[in-house]
Amino acid sequence: MQSIPPLIVQSHGVSTADQLVITDAHRQMAREAGVTVEQLLGIEELPKIQDHEVAWKYVPGQDLVREVENLSTRMRNLHDWYLREVKKGRDSLMVKVKEEHYFHAKDLWVEFQELFQLFNQDALDKSLVSCYCL
Repeated sequence: MQSIPPLIVQSHGVSTADQLVITDAHRQMAREAGVTVEQLLGIEELPKIQDHEVAWKYVPGQDLVREVENLSTRMRNLHDWYLREVKKGRDSLMVKVKEEHYFHAKDLWVEFQELFQLFNQDALDKSLVSCYCL
């Protein structure tokens, strides 16, 4: 189904060059962006984004979670260790997996960004989940 542009009624003193035509492409872009056509075109102001709506991203040397004080003791200890190690220039943690846990001995490198994902229960790598389960 094809829609037609809205009817624009001219008032005196407005040239046709000043008129705005809303197209299907505008509607599609607005839908994809999750805003109204008016907000997309700058006619209407965008709603304010709350702090909790902004995705929490990994930044080396910064806290892995927003509320460090709410971490359990072991998670807090790991977080504090991470802060000390990242200051030394490290960007990963080596984990030694014993043969009894993984059918053969293996060394796994866990990058601090993956540690961030673990703390925030985000897109976890299978090697990290394996380490966590051990």
